[in-house]
This record gives sequence, C-alpha cells and structure tokens, in this order.
Amino acid sequence: AFLKANDFKPVHAMTIWHALAHGKIHSLAEIKNLDNVPKKLVPMLEAKFALTTSTVQKVQHAKDQQTTKLLIQLQDGSNIETVLMHFGNNNADDDSSTTSASSPPREDGNGKNRANEGPGARETKIRTGGEEKKNKNKKKTKKHNTNRRSTLCVSSQVGCRMGCKFCATGTMGLRGHLLSGEIIEQLYHARQHSLNPVRNVVFMGMGEPLDNFDSVLAAVTAMSDPRRFGLAPSRITVSTVGVIPYMRRLRRSAPQVQLAISLHAPTQELREKIVPTARAYPLEKLMHALDEHLEDPRVNLNSSRKVMMEYVVIRGVNDSDECARQLLDLLKPRIGKSGKNVILNLIPYNPTDVPENYEAPTEERVRSFHSIIREGGVLVTVRYEKGQDISGACGQLVVQAEKERKRGGGRE
Repeated sequence: AFLKANDFKPVHAMTIWHALAHGKIHSLAEIKNLDNVPKKLVPMLEAKFALTTSTVQKVQHAKDQQTTKLLIQLQDGSNIETVLMHFGNNNADDDSSTTSASSPPREDGNGKNRANEGPGARETKIRTGGEEKKNKNKKKTKKHNTNRRSTLCVSSQVGCRMGCKFCATGTMGLRGHLLSGEIIEQLYHARQHSLNPVRNVVFMGMGEPLDNFDSVLAAVTAMSDPRRFGLAPSRITVSTVGVIPYMRRLRRSAPQVQLAISLHAPTQELREKIVPTARAYPLEKLMHALDEHLEDPRVNLNSSRKVMMEYVVIRGVNDSDECARQLLDLLKPRIGKSGKNVILNLIPYNPTDVPENYEAPTEERVRSFHSIIREGGVLVTVRYEKGQDISGACGQLVVQAEKERKRGGGRE
C-alpha cells in the first residue's frame, strides 16, 4: 500500500522481502544495493519503517549444540520465545531417540521419515558388505551426515488460555495474540542465529496456534511464499490441542500444511484432567474431525506426510499399559491402508514450572508403552527433550525471565 501510494511498483516489495528473508541484506540502508529497486525509495522506507518490530533479548545455546533458544521482546514489551533444533552437525547426536519434544519426526532433506536412520544403523550396513561396497557406502554416509538443517519452533501467542496442566506457558494465561508479522519475524531472527539452514517450521511454541487462526494462516502463507521465505508447505506443521472449528478451516485454507494434534490421553475422562479444553472439544468429536482430515483428498497424505499425534507421557498419570492399549484402540482404525496415515510421538514429560507435581516417566514405562503401540501396528517414535540445560520446554525461558524481572522490581 505504501509503495502504491507513492507511485512505486508493488513488485519492489517482493524484491525487498526476498532479499531480507534470504540474508542478502541486513538493514534498510542496504536496499540501495538491490537491482531494480529505485534508489529514491530507500530514504522513504528508512523514514517510515523499521527492519523488525521485535528484538532478540537473549540467545542461549545448549552445551551439545543441538538447540538454540531465543528470547524475543515484542514492541509492547512482552516476551516470547522461539527454539531452533539443529540436526546433522558433527558434534550433535543425530539419533531419533533424542529428537526434541517440540519437533516433528526426524526427516531427511527430501522430507522422508528418518526415524530409523541413526548413524549406528548405517554403520551396521557398511560392515556387512565387501570392501568395494564398504567404500561406496562410506561416501553415502558422509553425505548423509553432512545434511545439516534446523527446525524452528515458533510461538503464536503471549501465554495461552488452553491451560494444559503440564505446560509452563499454560500457567501464564493468555496475554495476547501475536500479529502475523511478529510470527514471521521469529523466522527472520532465527535465520540470523541458526547453525544450519532452517528447513522446517513447527507451530509448537507458546500459545495455541488455532486460537490465533488469522495471524497464523497469514504467517504460514508468507513462510511458504516462494517470493519471500520459500518453505514448502509440507515442511510447516501446525499443532493444536483440538480447536475443532479451526482444524476444519485450516484444512480448507492450507491443506498441504502438516497437522499435529496434542492428544495426551486415550479417554475423555483422563483428557479432561490433563487438557481442560477437552470439555469444550470432546475426544469423540476431535477424532471425527481427524477422520475428516484424513479422508480429504486435498490433504494428500503419503509416506512423508502424516498426521502427528503428540502424547506427553507423565509418570503415574497416562503411562500405564492400559493407557497404551486404549490409545492403540483409538488410533489403529485411523492408520489407513498403508498403515502410515498417523504417527504417534511419545514425549517423556520434562519437569517444568507448573503447580502439578508431575514427574518424568521411567525408561522402562516408556519402552513398554512404545512396544504395545508398535506391536499393535501403529507408527510410533519416542522423542526426548532437547535443550534441558537452557530450559528447552515451551514457555520456560519466558516464565524465568518474568520471575527475574519481578525480583528486580520490573513491571509485570
């Protein structure tokens, strides 16, 4: 609108967008270096616009270099956080059992599931072949291990009103919705601090994405626009606790975006105790909405595109064999003819700052739960939390920052 009002061609906006998104320029002043952008436009933009409305306040890198966490301050002074998970680095454990609790199943550069392609599995294949085959596979292994990439977990709200009992963000309540630009700026900031190219974005940070539907949809559109960030829609995952009306709107508006459902319990009774919004969106209706999604031809599920079911495993709450069998009964009818329409992600609970006295499950319990699901024919992975030394779980860094500010006499 600004360009058109000042008699400039709108195409210049996309030229500037693309340059900023891909790191070709890092300030408004550098726009003058772009071809085909009028030089007289630059001072006008500098007078009216800022490069970003948010600023990075703190950057934390995990000791193992697998996670980077950004504390970002918005223009109104509110704080949010965004997390980068790094894969394929030489000093990073690339085994699927260490995937972040905020990230999707491990994928290779072609979007294929890499859950069983840890370094050990490839090495075993090499050692069973002859010398000539061994050398050939060594080259492939090197290429595989240098496939460096990062997944970005973005926030969509300041706080959250869903009130999930195990979530630090839920203790904040809803402070406000992010504008689409504030969501997009998380990707911009992340690219400045990422160890690797950012290839995937997951809406699994602070907030319920579908509770801020319009801003999230606009951000997804910008992220997947080839004239801007150019991410493939299938590399963007939107997670929801089950806001059913907006699940349907998302399917109609962005069918190629991947869907993740925060389930966390196999029955309505138990889910109400962990996820309070289950009273408004009962499990039976949520599963019906999932069925609609799975049956919609526009969604086009395949070996690399599945609906992800997120299940935080909490000791003594939802980790029993009975819960596993109930969950299997719930998911088995929905895996499709290929058996791959749905994948279950088990996330051992990471103790965080919540009123409930929840504890992490034992490894034995997680293994037993996993075995029941797997042997029942449902795809399942176990994803352990990354970045525990930098408060990697959703909302922890913001909650900690607020406590520090209160101790220092800052405003709420």
